[in-house]
Amino acid sequence: MRVFRPRRVLAMATVFLVGLAGCATGGDSGYVLPDATREDGGGSDGADTPGCPPGQVRCAGACVDPLSNPQHCGGCGFACPSGQLCSSGVCVGSCAPPLVACSGSCVDTQTSADHCGSCGHACPGAVNADGACEGGVCATRCRPGWADVDGLPGCEYACDFGSSTESCNGADDDCDGAIDEGFPCAIGEPVSCTTSCGTTGSGNCTITCEPPNGPGCAPPAETCDGTDQDCDTVCDNGFGCCRGQVGACTTSLGAPGARTCGADCSWGACTASGEACNGADDDGDGLCDEDFECCLGSTGACTTTCGSTGSRSCSTTCSWGTCSPPPETCNGLDDNCNGLCDDGAGECCRGASGPCSTSCGSTGTRTCSASCGWGACTPPPETCNGLDDNCNGVCDEGYSCCAGTTLACTTSCGTPGTQTCSGSCSAGTCCASAETCGNGCDDNCNGSVDEGCSTGNDSCGSATALTLSAGRTTVTGTTAGATSDESCGSGAPDVWYRFTLSRTELVVLNTYGSTYDTRLALRAGSCAAASTNCVDDACGTLQSEIIATLAAGTYYVAVDGFSTYSGAFTLNIEHVPVGNDGLARTLAAGTTALSGTTSGTGVVDGSCRAGTAPEHLYYWTQCPSAAGGSFSADTCGASYDSVIYLRSGATGADLACDDDGCGYPGSRITATVPSGFGLFGFYVDGFGANAGTYSGSVTRP
Repeated sequence: MRVFRPRRVLAMATVFLVGLAGCATGGDSGYVLPDATREDGGGSDGADTPGCPPGQVRCAGACVDPLSNPQHCGGCGFACPSGQLCSSGVCVGSCAPPLVACSGSCVDTQTSADHCGSCGHACPGAVNADGACEGGVCATRCRPGWADVDGLPGCEYACDFGSSTESCNGADDDCDGAIDEGFPCAIGEPVSCTTSCGTTGSGNCTITCEPPNGPGCAPPAETCDGTDQDCDTVCDNGFGCCRGQVGACTTSLGAPGARTCGADCSWGACTASGEACNGADDDGDGLCDEDFECCLGSTGACTTTCGSTGSRSCSTTCSWGTCSPPPETCNGLDDNCNGLCDDGAGECCRGASGPCSTSCGSTGTRTCSASCGWGACTPPPETCNGLDDNCNGVCDEGYSCCAGTTLACTTSCGTPGTQTCSGSCSAGTCCASAETCGNGCDDNCNGSVDEGCSTGNDSCGSATALTLSAGRTTVTGTTAGATSDESCGSGAPDVWYRFTLSRTELVVLNTYGSTYDTRLALRAGSCAAASTNCVDDACGTLQSEIIATLAAGTYYVAVDGFSTYSGAFTLNIEHVPVGNDGLARTLAAGTTALSGTTSGTGVVDGSCRAGTAPEHLYYWTQCPSAAGGSFSADTCGASYDSVIYLRSGATGADLACDDDGCGYPGSRITATVPSGFGLFGFYVDGFGANAGTYSGSVTRP
């Protein structure tokens, strides 16, 4: 084992006296230390007598420093005159900085061992060491041949400094207390090493400062670790077995087995290494022939090729034999794998459904019961086939009709007809057997309207006379088959009507409800007169509307068509009388301010008052899509006793009438205007024969 000693830097001081000077005469003189002052007899072949530190000499039996001692300044016996000091072996009158005067000497208190830091403070020595001053602090300096390695006062380690660099030689070359440091080991010291079998052994450091690896390394003692540590090629020798080793053995049942060397290098239990096909438990684990598919001679359940649960036997090779199907049972399955379900277990396969004949001759279904017998025959749902499928006595119920049958019906023209039920149980077109004249409709579904019929009002001269009722007058007909007499239709067939007015009225004619693109024309007085109106589409429809103020007289109306169109039409006529001034004033939607002056003799009476007072008429018309709404009006600013009323052209009756509703002389009414097309007249009248200026407002939808 290599021993290391504490290291310490060895400090050595050498003082060389280069020259000594005296000051006896005050001049510069050179002096050489006389032999008489040397303790070795004056020879030059030895050092100063041991006991004086370097740089000091013995004078008169005492060690002195001839460079600073005033009694021996420059040499023994050379005393400085009174009042002078010794500085560097020369007597001087004063000390040159940084030197200071101490006991008649010029000394440097930073380096003087007798005056270290201050005058009179001497630095003591120690074993094999002299006192020294370093930077004004006392220290010790080892004498030559000695070194301090333990850090304690004194220099206890004798050593000759051979080299500052350590060599592999078993010696302390650099005197630091350590041998051969810097090398793997010191020559001869005990060290760890690697044996020839790779384990860690022990030996002494070689002369090359290396561990003795290989044959020279002594192996360690063997331990239980599964390796060869003592290099004798035997694992864990001296123990029961090599740790981790597996060896053959025989079980307690006599079967071959294996065992493993445990962590304590002793054998574990013997475990059987295999099972034989013999119907027995060879390895004592409670299982028979478990290394094979089955235990010899045993039987077991299996799945057959048809999915049933059968049975099989273990052969002499410990493998399963063929799976034998079970007998057939009533379970809705093919148990015996013959391709038949429940054969021999009943008359049918349990849960299966099959066709059957119902009591009404349709094909129904029946279900095989849990005992493999057929249940009742259930009729099928009704289908469109002209038959009673579900045996309820009704043909094709749930559909529009019974396929193939003929049904009575009403045509789109409103005439009796027949229709045939199709193969998809939907009724065909209802057609009459013959055309009905004058209805403007194709009754017999041959694509022609009123074919074979003649129109009595085909010309203006044969116009049908209409007597206008108080309310709306409506007539229907067809222009199909008629000729074109009125140029308004550009060649389309037309028919004619005429009516007579006994007084001036506001008249509205329209064809709302017609089935084709109509036009209307109006002639006044006679058929020879020119058409005063020729109108086409109104209210965003393909029907037509004429609004005109007509004086008393006869008028002819042509129901025509756009281009060459013809068909069934509806002609509506509404009218209301005009006031005594002969004017019909248009009333805009929303709220309108009223003002005016009546005069003269009236021609119209309201339902709430009658008289001869003059009146003014305001009106508006509605389209078929109109929603109707609230109406209100007043003449609260009238200067005379006024009467107001709202009249419907569809009924000829007043929807509201009032006298003095907002206090005499003004009136106020409210009404609900019905939806749909129509003419509405609002009258400002007077009580009795009253007339004058009126003002107010009216609000209409």
